[in-house]
Amino acid sequence: MDYWRVAQGSTVSYIATINDANGNPVPYIGNETLAGQVWPGGLEAVVWSPALSWYSAGAGQVLVPIAGTQTAALAPSLYRFKIIVTDGGGSHDAFESQLEVLYSPGSVGAPPTYTSIDDLYTYADWILDLQASASQNVAGFLKQQGRARSWLDDMLVSRWKWNSYAPTPGTPGYGSYSLYGGRDPFPSKWLRDQLATWPGPPTTNPGIGLIVRDQTKEIVAKKAISLICASQIGRESDRDYRKLARYFAREAEELAKVTRCEIDLNNDGYADLVIDLGSTNLR
Repeated sequence: MDYWRVAQGSTVSYIATINDANGNPVPYIGNETLAGQVWPGGLEAVVWSPALSWYSAGAGQVLVPIAGTQTAALAPSLYRFKIIVTDGGGSHDAFESQLEVLYSPGSVGAPPTYTSIDDLYTYADWILDLQASASQNVAGFLKQQGRARSWLDDMLVSRWKWNSYAPTPGTPGYGSYSLYGGRDPFPSKWLRDQLATWPGPPTTNPGIGLIVRDQTKEIVAKKAISLICASQIGRESDRDYRKLARYFAREAEELAKVTRCEIDLNNDGYADLVIDLGSTNLR
């Protein structure tokens, strides 16, 4: 079975050779009717039917044009393709191949991150080895770095109690507060908006949002490395990515428990809001 590849929205043509059971080209007259079908496989419906024509009927060769308009809306994946020939003896499947639709450059912006690929190197200098093996990955593992940032932001939003005082274990009033305190507030859109402003335009708010210190980078970098390792589980390698994923995830979580995150709201370089990730509310 042949294997073809095309990028989303790209135009390309292939020559399909119809062979017999022994691998020899089947000669045709050229007046046989051709039909093509592309589908995800199994019992799924046909997604499009290429307009086929004979390239060299005597050599059993068919021209398969693939227009960009036909692949632009397809999800990157592996599809099945076949050619149906109708002659005096009826219709029969004459050729099959696999068609892989690849990603093309789009308009989606890179996710915001608190780290760079250099921060990941600090704790896993072998991480770049995985970039080449991840055909659908984004350069610099930006997806995983962006997810690690949103993971930290989610914790900050969930820990902040904007309408109540939340004493931590050991402080006066903790026991009664944990038993009879009010309900938790809804997650704060305002705080999430403040976190989203970092980093801002250099001339207006370069420092508004989370103050990113070395410890912050370490937490987020280790979380990103755990996500990268988790995506490698199942690959043949001399590294145990399952253990590495758990190790770096635990490192990030344990470090977060002893971290107080500072948020600058007016771009003066000082913390206006402090959120202790280690405090726990038992309500």
